[in-house]
This record gives sequence, structure tokens and C-alpha cells, in this order.
Amino acid sequence: MFPFVYDFRWDTTSLVFLGTFFSVVAVVALMVTAASLRSLKNLRGRKIEAIRWHDMFEDLPAPARACRFSISGSARGRVCHNSFECGGCQMFPHLRAWEQHHRDQHEEVDIRSLGFNLHDDRLYHRGHTWVRQEEDGTCLIGLDDFAKRLLGPTPSIHLPPVGSTLELHGVAFTVQSGISTVRVISPMEGEVIEIGSSEQDWLMRVRPAEEPADTKHLLDGRDARRWIEFEMERLHQLIENPGVGATLADGGTPVEDFSEMRPGTDWDGVLGMMMLDV
Repeated sequence: MFPFVYDFRWDTTSLVFLGTFFSVVAVVALMVTAASLRSLKNLRGRKIEAIRWHDMFEDLPAPARACRFSISGSARGRVCHNSFECGGCQMFPHLRAWEQHHRDQHEEVDIRSLGFNLHDDRLYHRGHTWVRQEEDGTCLIGLDDFAKRLLGPTPSIHLPPVGSTLELHGVAFTVQSGISTVRVISPMEGEVIEIGSSEQDWLMRVRPAEEPADTKHLLDGRDARRWIEFEMERLHQLIENPGVGATLADGGTPVEDFSEMRPGTDWDGVLGMMMLDV
């Protein structure tokens, strides 16, 4: 007899009930323990940034999460549900194969789009960084022209020390522009082996975590040209001014500092949304 359970008897029905009850308790306890161990392993395995990115990605509006194949025109209207991690997308191989089969081989790539400098030897991340693969297997990382015009001519860039490890879609470095501080998303995984500068046009040299570096999630020159058009439209919508297209460009060329043309705009919020730091 159990305390305070005066009608309990050790019979077959009670034994079956207790066996079932404690089995359920044991299963629940095992599940909670396994989940806790996985969480601890993730934290110890330097996956904190990945967790933060996946949570943040869900908060981005649909235009910021447009699938790369929507930008290229191969799957118009498609929204990414895989946090820009194309390597894990089940549809990526099929869409890539369809695109390569139907893409016009004679289409010329305009490496200047809407007046922005885009280079055909670089790959572009949606957080407005670029990656250039070098002959020695390392990669250079820098801010693209769009980001430079968003941040203005004299931002303060805080880079990680040599030896630091970058995580894909984690924080690569921070940039301060006026009162705004933006976390710049890392376009790749790897170890920082050299620090550059704005004068050199690159900010970090990175040894990729795997060779060759995984670049499925990055945009080439042709797709980057179309993407910049998406980004200009998204910027116009954020500023919410029908005439902003004229104010952000001078004679068809984007101004050097967007914020100077719209001083009343909440540029702290705009920078966060455009740089995917929400």
C-alpha cells in the first residue's frame, strides 16, 4: 500500500498501470536528457551563431528571403525556407540543373548594375559581402559596393583577430556608421589568417573549413546583377518614399552615401534589414 493511497492493492491491474506509468516517465526523462545533451553539444560545438541565424532568418520579411532561383528568374516568387543554406536544400540540384540547361549561353554579364561595381571574379553573399577565391586556396572577403554606400564613406570596421574561426552566417565582423552598429554576416566557414583594410578593398583572408570551399549559397556576377535590382527595390520600400529612386541616384549613378539623401530616415533600422542583422 502506498502512503495516502489507501485503496491500492498489489494486483495485476495495478501492476500493469504502474508499469505503463513508469515506462512513460522513463521515456519522457530520456527525451529531455537527450535534448539537453544535444543543446549542450551544439553550444560547445560553436553552433551558437548558427542557432541565432536560423532564428533571425525567420524574422526576415519575404522579399529579404527570396530564393536565389527566384532572383535569377528560374523559379519566380519562390521564397527560401532553408536559411540561404543551399547545400542542404533538396530542390537546389533540380533547380540548378534546370537553370543551367535553359540559361542562354550567349547572355552577356553586365558587371556594372545600376551604377554599382560588381566583379565577375567574385561571389556575393546576401548579407552584402563578397568572396574571391585565390589560387592558393584561400579566400578574400570584403564589403560589396552596395554596403559601402549604405554605411557611408568613413565607417569604423572592427575585424576579428588572426586565428579566429568564422561560421557560415555567423558574425564575421562589426561596422559602426554614425550611431549605428551592424553585425556583418560571414559568407563562409574558415579560419582568419590575415587582416586587410578598406584601402586594399578586402578585409580578411580566410582559409576555408573545407577544400574546395562550399560556395553553393553565393551569387555569381550574373545573378548578383539581378540581385542588386531586388535590393534597390527593397531599399525603396524600407524608406517608403515614392520618389526615393531619384534621390538615391545622381544621373543614374548611386550616391556615395545613401543616408545623406534621406537624413530623416531611421537608418539604424534600414541598415539592419539590408545587412540581414535583425
